[in-house]
Amino acid sequence: MSQTASSWSSLKKDARVALHFLGTESLELAQIMAGEASERFVGDHWSPGPHGLPILKGVSAWVEAQVVERVEVEFAGMVAVRITGGGLGPEQSPLAYHQKGYSTATAL
Repeated sequence: MSQTASSWSSLKKDARVALHFLGTESLELAQIMAGEASERFVGDHWSPGPHGLPILKGVSAWVEAQVVERVEVEFAGMVAVRITGGGLGPEQSPLAYHQKGYSTATAL
């Protein structure tokens, strides 16, 4: 994760976080969440979950986790978490974000 990401400063040790796994049917949601920070939670595409964490609607899966460690590496950072809960949504092909574009997995 880039240390310039808007969420980096909130990922402190012991912080609770929600991680989401999006599928191809969630492309529009992915674009919303990749947009301006002030616009990410405007609308009805999420609801409050455990500990008040935002849970996105229609995702393939989500987990509730607690940050156990943060490691800074040059301009990037790694975050280790302990998963404490979660849920499953509809099965979808996975959505990936790589080199500023969205894609999905294909059989080799």
